[in-house]
Parts: sequence; structure tokens; C-alpha cells
Amino acid sequence: MYRRLKTGRKVPVLKLAEGDLFGVHGLIDPHDPKFEVCSNTPIYALVLPSYVFQSLVIEKLGAPTVFNICSLHVFLKQSPLCTQWSQQAIARFAQITQISNFVPGEKIIHEGEDARALYIVYEGSARVLHGVKQIGRVKTGEYLGEIGLLQNSAATADVEVREDTRCLVVDKVDFMRFMAHNYNVALQVEHVCSKRLGKPIFPLAGHSFDTR
Repeated sequence: MYRRLKTGRKVPVLKLAEGDLFGVHGLIDPHDPKFEVCSNTPIYALVLPSYVFQSLVIEKLGAPTVFNICSLHVFLKQSPLCTQWSQQAIARFAQITQISNFVPGEKIIHEGEDARALYIVYEGSARVLHGVKQIGRVKTGEYLGEIGLLQNSAATADVEVREDTRCLVVDKVDFMRFMAHNYNVALQVEHVCSKRLGKPIFPLAGHSFDTR
């Protein structure tokens, strides 16, 4: 599924599979973007008129709940951060996210500032800067800020938006509470962060355990 930007450029938003809903995103997305769906293979779809879906589903569950199910849940299970999570964990995580918009040149994270939130790029892209030197890129589906949250440390680089970008944002308190209540997710996040960092994010010293 694609969304067309103000510039006219078409960008991918979601990769849909069997069981996923499409055609209703214009009704439930709070920013009311224009979507296009292109099929990579022949498909068979169950079709429901939009006014019927509005009456039977959206009016009963509410647009935010339907948006979480149809958009955020599908997106998060494809993100590298969440691929090993249970469906229940992803559904709960979707409920605590907020969407923030960023314009080209705006900074998502400022070098030297304490980590305040976890960010997952929902649409768009950003570049990672150390001073004026670009040292990396962040694309749709990728995440940032997690190491600073876990280590309670300041950001080591700026992250600057390259184009109109939307991010899923989970503030520090909600993220740490979510981790505390989802032990398996916490272990998986620790593993992912350690792999990204190139060393254990929570290193154990030789005296960490009393072996007597």
C-alpha cells in the first residue's frame, strides 16, 4: 500500500498479506492521507461497502481502535523491533503509541539531550548526524532512541528528517512500563539492542553473581 506525498511522490506505507484489511484507511487515518493499493499477485478479496464498514465497525469500536488494528498492528509486526513479539504484545504496544509529524530539516533527536521516547519511522526517512557528518540513515520501519532509554543516557547523535515524515512515538515512562509487564519482549529488545550496539547493553561484571 502506498501514500502519495504533497510533492506527488508515491511512498510505500504497508505491505499487506492474507487477513489484512485495506480500503478503509482513508476513513480511519487521523491525517486523512490518500492511499493507493497495488497487488503483487492475483488476489481474492471479501468486499464490504465503506458505509457498511463505517456503520458496523467504526461506529461501534471507534476510529482509533480500528486504526490500531488495521494500520499500526500490521505495520508494527513488520518492524525489525517487533517481528518476534506475540500478537498480544504488538496489540498492546500499538495502544500506547502516538503519531508525530516532522518536516524536512526538523530534528527528531538532538545530540546530548536525554532520551525521552522511542521512535519508529512510520512514513518517510531521516539521517543520523554527528556534527555535520552523516553517519547513517533511518528508513521506514526502523527505530531509534531505544538504547538511550534502556541505558538512561543522552543521545550520541542528531537525527534529522529528510522529507515529510511521520513517527510512532512511545514516551519513556510508557515504554519502560510496557517492558516491565512483558518479560519476553524485554529479553528480545535487550537482544536486538545489544546486537545493534555491538556489545551487551547490560554487561555483567565478574562479581555480578556470588558463586560461593
